[in-house]
Amino acid sequence: MRFAVPVMGVVAAAGGLALDASAQTVTFGLAAGGYANRDFYETIEPDPFPVPGFFPHVTQSDSGGYLIGPAAEVHWSPRVSLRVEALYKPLRYHASASWRDGVLIGFAPAPVITWQFPVLTRYKFPFGRAGLFVEGGPSFRSAGNLNSSDPSHTGVSAGAGLETRWRKLRITPGVRYTRWAGDDTYPLWSGMARTKPDQLEFLAGFGYVPDSAAYPLGRRIALGAVIASTLSGDIRERLGENFHVTPAPPTVVFGPMVEFKLFSGLSLEANALPRSFRSRFLNLSLNRISSGNSGGTWEFPVLVKRRLTKGSARPFVVLGPSFRLPKFNYPIWGVTAGAGVEFALRRVRLAPAARYTRWGPQRNRLPGIDPDRSIVYNQAQVLVGVSF
Repeated sequence: MRFAVPVMGVVAAAGGLALDASAQTVTFGLAAGGYANRDFYETIEPDPFPVPGFFPHVTQSDSGGYLIGPAAEVHWSPRVSLRVEALYKPLRYHASASWRDGVLIGFAPAPVITWQFPVLTRYKFPFGRAGLFVEGGPSFRSAGNLNSSDPSHTGVSAGAGLETRWRKLRITPGVRYTRWAGDDTYPLWSGMARTKPDQLEFLAGFGYVPDSAAYPLGRRIALGAVIASTLSGDIRERLGENFHVTPAPPTVVFGPMVEFKLFSGLSLEANALPRSFRSRFLNLSLNRISSGNSGGTWEFPVLVKRRLTKGSARPFVVLGPSFRLPKFNYPIWGVTAGAGVEFALRRVRLAPAARYTRWGPQRNRLPGIDPDRSIVYNQAQVLVGVSF
């Protein structure tokens, strides 16, 4: 839960602005851009326990890349707005793969998939028919397909740019700098690639200006985000003759949500949440600790939500199926139930809740083969939904 405090601070700030605003409009759109800096440090990490046939781990970072994703902006006044983006950004490096007579002759690509979630307050300065803007706020990051890396999850962003409008399209080219927190510390010989904390990006935003400020997508559809953390580990603890595997500490993840109102007090909510299966591995014979990750996937709860009362604070219950993108032998479906309370702050709704998911059977289990004892079938989560 180490990332819950800054996230809740952002949510609280947004709620406070909502109480004071009287005529907000919401813009939905797309953000896309690129950058020229390197994603990782370039390193040569010798093994302190030399073994014939094993060689130093070499990391060679690629330079430049792209990022793209949806964006939403709440305009509290003609000059002040709150902008949230969900940016897909692959980080890239090459790891040593081939040696001949002690000489490195080949590298293998090792992409790391990340999603970045800037939550930025933007202030505009009128300038003729266009306008200049500055922005700043926290950024959050989730990662999958880690490839011997563990990117940090929090940072601070600041930027500036130009805003112009063509008919119902708002266009905002600009530049943004993000300073990420340092990655978790691992021994030099662990072979872990380390991301660079300084990031400079050139971005262009494209937003659609709706006809109705109160209901930009109609009265029955609400968009928002979910901030969640598991209460249990991703991997079961296992103790072998020469190893000890323990679950890694839970982390906070961030994903989009959409809600469809069906009838009075009844709605259908769908989320998309990233999920990795993280662990810590201790080699007892070498006394070596490393971080393990079985790769990332996405979970998709599709839940019927029933609000139990009316008013500014409304208790609710949810129930429905959850699905997972296939990953190795992990279950791909389950059943989720939960409860929480929804608070209405003008046009912003906050919904802290707790959920429990029971996942189905292991995939690809062969007759006569023992089940995978590392799989966790019971999953408890705490989360906060923010919607407009």
